[in-house]
Amino acid sequence: MGQPTVIPLHSQDDTWMNRGIALDFTVKFDQVLDPEHLRRSLDRLLEIGDWRKLGARLRLNASGQLEYHMPDRYDAQYPGFTYSTTTHSGYLNTSSDACAPALPRKPKIRYPTIFQPAASNLDAILHRPDSPTKLEDWIYTDRPQLNIHIATFADATLVTLTWLHTLMDASGRASLLKAWSAIVCGREHTVPPFHGFSDDPLADVTAKPPLEWFIRLPWLLIAIQWLFPVLTWIRALCELVRYPAYETRLVCVPGAMVTGMREQAMQELAAGDTSAAAAAANPPFVSESDIIVAWWSHCILRCGRPSCDQPITILNNFNIRAVFPGRFPPSAAYIGNAWLMAYTNLRCGQVLGQPVSHLALKIRKSLLDQRSKEQIYDYAYVQREGIRSAKGGFLSSMGLADSVIHCSNWHQARFFDVDFSAAVVGSGGDDDSRRDPAFGRPSLIIPTVHCRWPSMMNLGSVIGKDAGGDWWLMWQLKKGVWREMETQLAGMR
Repeated sequence: MGQPTVIPLHSQDDTWMNRGIALDFTVKFDQVLDPEHLRRSLDRLLEIGDWRKLGARLRLNASGQLEYHMPDRYDAQYPGFTYSTTTHSGYLNTSSDACAPALPRKPKIRYPTIFQPAASNLDAILHRPDSPTKLEDWIYTDRPQLNIHIATFADATLVTLTWLHTLMDASGRASLLKAWSAIVCGREHTVPPFHGFSDDPLADVTAKPPLEWFIRLPWLLIAIQWLFPVLTWIRALCELVRYPAYETRLVCVPGAMVTGMREQAMQELAAGDTSAAAAAANPPFVSESDIIVAWWSHCILRCGRPSCDQPITILNNFNIRAVFPGRFPPSAAYIGNAWLMAYTNLRCGQVLGQPVSHLALKIRKSLLDQRSKEQIYDYAYVQREGIRSAKGGFLSSMGLADSVIHCSNWHQARFFDVDFSAAVVGSGGDDDSRRDPAFGRPSLIIPTVHCRWPSMMNLGSVIGKDAGGDWWLMWQLKKGVWREMETQLAGMR
């Protein structure tokens, strides 16, 4: 097969944080998909131009840096991805089969609903026993970066992707799924070119020290980045001692409720703008995503009952690709990591003493202010010096553990729009089922995170909006907080 192509990982991929996180991403379809159709389509994607990089093997070089080793082609002896299937004769959506109760079954909901458990009780269904969960599972084996497991039932299909965070972020995952689905549905001509095969689009972003005052981080935290992670870890360990039990659950919020909250927020913000001229020129705006993050933060804080003076930090991951269109052409796909975090710093009294619209606008303003090129240059440098070398540890984990709410918002990735309809068994023709917007598209998404360090509390993701217009969240909270959350949400009925 010849000598492999060797490419160092890009600057935002080979970080201490990314090395320590592996992800499972399970997508449930309420139809039976043809696993072989999906496999052939992904095989074909890795044959198109630089998309072959997805099949590279991770290796640790003599300098302790990660690099990709890839051949010029893949075959049965050297596949571009790990692939396995299991077939279950029972029904997933309607039976009392042992595996069926473990999955959320969403009726037409009118109120926010918590589903438990998430993926923790589904391991035997979602992937093989040897599925990778840590860096060593890749660098000390001949395992490709992507691990795919497909479980088929008489009425449904579960597709699970597993990878190390060094491979891609949420936007990269969206680009991969969109390209894969294009081939599944016979639209290979729409597959975008693969961007950043060997050239790092962000190589110089972290190259220079910051030149301006940070909006997010006071200079004192930067100056003591050796001391700060120690304090953070002490606080986190204290939390684990005080509250050793935590759970990850899925939450479904009715779309009509989110729409109503946003309409009310827009009215409140317009009424609160004292300058009519300013409002006409630049009216206040919050999105449904802003609203759901603000509302959920309110819910978490009400369960925690912190004092009014306690500092609150809300972290909101954002994609920086759009900020640098010259580095990331919109017509190309960048499979990698290109994200930072926007910080919203308030006191608890400022949050709970105001309506949800107030916090939603603060979150929106933080995002707009902190995703400027200048701010990205500044913070990317500090993040690299901290997270990549572990000197600064989790610079993202500001304040006490109870005061940090960390959100990764995936709504823009549109994961519920993934179209595998052409892989549905017996999907020929143009019948009524194919015109259903949910046909061949995900009905449920279950993310699972494998961390090699104690996980922080109040951490989660806004997964997105499903075909029925309802919103899904995945969050990690203390068991006691979940009990209080259930009581709180029950009061909304």
